[in-house]
Amino acid sequence: MRHDPAGASIVIMLRSLKLHGMAQAVDDLV
Repeated sequence: MRHDPAGASIVIMLRSLKLHGMAQAVDDLV
């Protein structure tokens, strides 16, 4: 599998969005 920066940045963006969503959910629970 060839490493491509565009795909990597998309994965990183999705991962950070998921982390942000989880943090927001925790904030809502507290």
